[in-house]
Amino acid sequence: MTLESNGAALDVRVPAKMSGPASTPPAIATPRVPRLLGTIAVPRDLAAMWSARDKLLDANALSGTAQFNSFIGILFAGKQFGDDVLPEIGPELLFVSARQEWPAEGPAPQPKIPAFALVLHLKNAKAFGPRLEVAFQTTMGVINADRGQKAKQPFSLRTEMVDGVDVTTARSIEEASGATLPMTANYTTSIAQVGDRFVLSSTRALCIDLVHAYQRGDLDAAAVGDRVAIRGPVAYEALHENEEALIANDMLEKGSSRLEATGSIRALMEIVRLFDSGEIVRVTDGGTTGLRARVTLRTGT
Repeated sequence: MTLESNGAALDVRVPAKMSGPASTPPAIATPRVPRLLGTIAVPRDLAAMWSARDKLLDANALSGTAQFNSFIGILFAGKQFGDDVLPEIGPELLFVSARQEWPAEGPAPQPKIPAFALVLHLKNAKAFGPRLEVAFQTTMGVINADRGQKAKQPFSLRTEMVDGVDVTTARSIEEASGATLPMTANYTTSIAQVGDRFVLSSTRALCIDLVHAYQRGDLDAAAVGDRVAIRGPVAYEALHENEEALIANDMLEKGSSRLEATGSIRALMEIVRLFDSGEIVRVTDGGTTGLRARVTLRTGT
């Protein structure tokens, strides 16, 4: 462990067994978006993992993959998930989360769930991107049919042009009542294809922010390997705006009194408030593999 003036770094390694020549995973750049909470970068060959599923999964999970493969065939016009879909997706997988912004005066859902998105790299974006768009539209059609059978309001689809890119959004038409929006207001599931990147986002706002970042090249320097990063101040704000919901959940799950629950949640918030950022990176080199962690403390708190 290395102590620094504003934080600490920890590097832990163990010997690694190499089954063949070490390959360098692709570098993944993080887009700069407003209110960024955190990112997870995981370079993975999904097609290879799917091919090895017999070794990775138990019998019950394997049965589920067979059903999933059948459903994928419906979404992609008879295409096979392992043979036709996954080989089109590059190994650069990126998960992005950002705190949502709600009007200071006006209704809001409780709890306020941060937005999150998956960014895929497409090997043949021109041919495969439209297939992903149709798959999304088909999925929403299936969901709407199911909601109709359950007497629930459907989702409407709308496409708009943002920075020269089509952004398609599924929005609930459920109406607000009172000072609190329904939980579904946290989600305005959206998709967009920006060059060779395909974005699937839980909200329209984050999808648009990602479109802007990729179109304008507003990206942090690319880094190699598995990487988890979090922004302390944004994490604190996300906890703070959901304080009441967290207290109620603590009381329900642990049987705590309101005073006890309030104390534990606020203690957690104060701990998170100390940190400016944190990052964990998986490192493999020189015959060893391990984790490199770094935390930076906030100043002036």
